[in-house]
Amino acid sequence: MSHGSEISVFVGGLSPTYDNDQLQLLFEPFGAVSSVNLLPCNSNTGNRCGFVNFSAMENAQQAVDTLHGKHSIHPGMPAIVVRFRQSKSEHQVS
Repeated sequence: MSHGSEISVFVGGLSPTYDNDQLQLLFEPFGAVSSVNLLPCNSNTGNRCGFVNFSAMENAQQAVDTLHGKHSIHPGMPAIVVRFRQSKSEHQVS
């Protein structure tokens, strides 16, 4: 989903110690990252999630295709979730 002219990608399953700089470094190889925003640690899972905004759809698509369910932040941790951000209406329907 695009937010203005940016394409926003949700990233879940990050370790509690992960920071914005690390998130930016993880996604920069796929293309220009316009911004990153990590949310506070989820008390139920102990994991963090956030959003990465790309300038180009093809860069966001490559990141989703390459990382979703295939990349672990630390050995032994489950793979991270990487998907396009859902709008509030899409989230309520799902």
